[in-house]
Amino acid sequence: MMPTLNNDEIKHGYFMLLCSIINVNIDSVEERSYWILCKYLFNREFYWSVHNDDNRLMDAVKLREEYIDTFEEPVVLIHPISVLEVLIGIAYRMTDLMNEVDQANSTADVVGWFWHIIRNLDLWQFDDAEYSLPGSKTRVTIIIDRLLSRTYDRDGHGGLFPLTSPKKDQRKVEIWYQMSGYLLENYYKDFS
Repeated sequence: MMPTLNNDEIKHGYFMLLCSIINVNIDSVEERSYWILCKYLFNREFYWSVHNDDNRLMDAVKLREEYIDTFEEPVVLIHPISVLEVLIGIAYRMTDLMNEVDQANSTADVVGWFWHIIRNLDLWQFDDAEYSLPGSKTRVTIIIDRLLSRTYDRDGHGGLFPLTSPKKDQRKVEIWYQMSGYLLENYYKDFS
């Protein structure tokens, strides 16, 4: 009988799976990788304050269940739902929505949408080399704190989905509707 995996091994395997989903070595030409940023996002617990944003937690739970189902023996992953998991879950939702709306022309994929969100959050600059510089972790922490506490701008700048012409204060809009508004404003103006 194989020895039972401990929680650290299960967590590490899950983190590696998440990184493979989003291609953490996103730019091999410039040798940019984002392992340190992704580890930070994996270790930051996601919390929500707007009604129905708990649904984004369920997207993360689905990712976990798919991972846990790969084991032959019953395992439990003891780790709070992370910002990384939620962002990947949102990227899956964006991919599904874009493919559903325009199946013939959509080139949407999870990798692309995840890194698009990272750019929207102004985290793109924090590759491993940049993250290692003094002050970078503090700057990343400020960005994620602003996201989680919803202290970004009314139009969504500083959050996941900045809008040019928001109809409502985006700090009070659940993530699903922020995402939908962003896709409509930027990609499917003909549908609005």
